[in-house]
Amino acid sequence: MPTHPPSSDEASREAALGQEVNSAPSSTPEDQEELPKLLSFCPPALTQSPGTNPPLLKSFFDFYDAHVDEHLKLNRVVVLPGMIHDISETVASTTMDLTTAGLPLPILGKGDDWYYSRSRNFACLQNEVADATAISRFYYDTVAHSCLVAAPVWALFPHFGRYRRSIYFQRLYAAYVPFDVPRYDLEVYSLGIAEFSRLPQEVMTSIPRHVSDEIRQLSGKPYAVWLFTSLSPEAEEAIRDMDRLMNDFQPFVCQTSGHPRRTDGMHLPVPVDSSRLPCHVPEELLEISQSDTTAHPHHSADYILPNSLHSKTFSAKDFVQHAWTQAVLHDSTVIVFNTGNYERIGIRHRKSQTLFLSELIHIPSCKDPAYGKLHLGLYIGILQDALGRLRKRHGMPQRPVPAAQPTKLGKRPRSTSPEPPRNTRQKLNLIEDKKGGKPLASNDENFWNEVNKRLLGLVYLRYKVYNSSTPVACKRDRPSLSKHGIGLDHPEHRQTYEIDESMDIILDAPFSCGAVGSVHKGKVSLRLSDGTYLEKDVVVKLATKPKYRRRIRLEYDAYHLLWSKPVRRGILPIYGLFEECNDLATFMVMGNGGTSLAQRELDRKLQDQGIAGVKEGQVSETRPIVTPKEREMFVSILKACHRAEVCHRDIRPENLLINSEGEGFIIDFDRALLINSRGVHDEEMHQFKACLDGECLTSKSAQPKTAIGKFKWLPQ
Repeated sequence: MPTHPPSSDEASREAALGQEVNSAPSSTPEDQEELPKLLSFCPPALTQSPGTNPPLLKSFFDFYDAHVDEHLKLNRVVVLPGMIHDISETVASTTMDLTTAGLPLPILGKGDDWYYSRSRNFACLQNEVADATAISRFYYDTVAHSCLVAAPVWALFPHFGRYRRSIYFQRLYAAYVPFDVPRYDLEVYSLGIAEFSRLPQEVMTSIPRHVSDEIRQLSGKPYAVWLFTSLSPEAEEAIRDMDRLMNDFQPFVCQTSGHPRRTDGMHLPVPVDSSRLPCHVPEELLEISQSDTTAHPHHSADYILPNSLHSKTFSAKDFVQHAWTQAVLHDSTVIVFNTGNYERIGIRHRKSQTLFLSELIHIPSCKDPAYGKLHLGLYIGILQDALGRLRKRHGMPQRPVPAAQPTKLGKRPRSTSPEPPRNTRQKLNLIEDKKGGKPLASNDENFWNEVNKRLLGLVYLRYKVYNSSTPVACKRDRPSLSKHGIGLDHPEHRQTYEIDESMDIILDAPFSCGAVGSVHKGKVSLRLSDGTYLEKDVVVKLATKPKYRRRIRLEYDAYHLLWSKPVRRGILPIYGLFEECNDLATFMVMGNGGTSLAQRELDRKLQDQGIAGVKEGQVSETRPIVTPKEREMFVSILKACHRAEVCHRDIRPENLLINSEGEGFIIDFDRALLINSRGVHDEEMHQFKACLDGECLTSKSAQPKTAIGKFKWLPQ
């Protein structure tokens, strides 16, 4: 790592930094030494825990990474040699700014939230790590904890003059290797400002009103993402190889070709960048990158080529691409790649769609600047960037409100506003077509006859930052199931498909994230030979993790058994089970059964009492109210399932649907087993009737206890 000799101005800033730490009645000599100790801190090298081996890393590239909007995706990677020096100098420059404004540096004293060096030194003794979780914990205990306290006082409210923690460093998600004891090979964290209501009141009442208003607008949002990997040779090689991406980066484009291009997508606005980035970037590098590699694959009128998405091996490109997607999803500027002993810092520039990377940092030998000073400057720069972006957005149109997140019910939430805003991206009737095709009204039988012929699904995402310009191809793996019959068994997969053998699957935001992945509302569009097409609202279960993908296949087997018996009433039609061509995801396309009984009851409470009337915790305790006719209908559906020897094992109000026509459905058979036991069926029926009568059941209590040891797995 190159060093930069300090200039006279920088030396004066360092002197000012030392001079501002003045004694105070509540400050001891030990307190006065704490800040210099943090600024000179360098953590020890990490080693693999005895008896453990680092897992062989596979690509972190996710199915969702392929669907980021064209205006938000990554187009270019640039390495900036001076980034490390610039970020570390943020500490000195901020100190000088405070001095110029007549604000002394906050004084550490009794009662502050400071993380003392003795605790940091004790944490350094725990430098044997097994996986990414241990590495992230080591980073938090040695570096992040101190920076979380110091940075917001300097960057957000220096007027207060005391150290109070007001920002968070929290886990977003983790990916693990399935051993007997799960070991995580990827940990993703975010840095942001706490919810305004959780900020220290003594801080908020002592700062100027305009500063308080800005912090209120910034609170509750992440502004940086960290990606930790395990101590593995693949991770170290990938973080070293990021230098090569500067001259050899090819923006990701889905390679499915030959399909008629949809024009229903609406490009998302590019969020603003701060006028003051966390490091210096030459003006010529901030220009919009022009890349001819972003062009769409050639479109033919005869056949479709479902090409693979990417390689499964761990690489620098996939690591960077996945990190960029996480930053776009959370609208973050800073990305930190940490593999234990090596690190790179990335700055996301939205307008030019460029990732600016630091040179490789060897953490144990990072002494000029010291690692503690570098990260304190980074945390201050993150908060200053957030403030700069907020001030730049003033007077500009606000971005579209993101799609609602799943409620605590996890099932089919509805907007409580009387007129929910329309999402123009849901207009799915515009397809480039020389014949000018129009949508046709279709009954279930016509739609089923057509959908069963479709061997290829072209999946588009239309929510949040996802706006597919080119679809991901998914090959049919299992036939359609409905009251009109069971479709033909899936044929051998081919390299090319006719256009009339494909169907468009457009997914909206997930409304449930549960035991089998995410559940999306969407629409299926079937293009006919005369240029017209059929459409139907559907629900799509999507899983990317292996264990969730297996459960979706087991659930399909349950539906296949029920439709083959046949159970004609109360079971959703299945329009197919599809596998992504590069084995990244599994999709089950189902009919839309309406609203769950739990959600319907919650809607009634919201309507009668208002949002304030439904207190925290009452959502999960919602008890359904059903009419005698509805009760009889659901009981008859479960009896039919038992006649087919299928035990549901997860009867809850969330899994009982009813549509606008009064038809009832039982869903979520991912826990179902083939059980030929009258006693087990009677027990489940008793629990089911109790549920309909208002007794609240959890997923665990809904499973018949006598089912253990008396079941057979569903036939594959």
